Amino acid sequence: MHLFALCGGWPGALAAQHLLRHKYRKRAFQVKFWGTVAVNVVAMVLWQYVIAI
Repeated sequence: MHLFALCGGWPGALAAQHLLRHKYRKRAFQVKFWGTVAVNVVAMVLWQYVIAI
């Protein structure tokens, strides 16, 4: 599941967590999930930076 989030599926995973309340309160899962979101956002920013040059 974290692999899909890392590949860009985190918006859908976030929506599903809120709608279905799935793994919403599990601290360890949330830490890993938000870590993958951070990696994804940083990668997208770097990608945009490299393409802009």
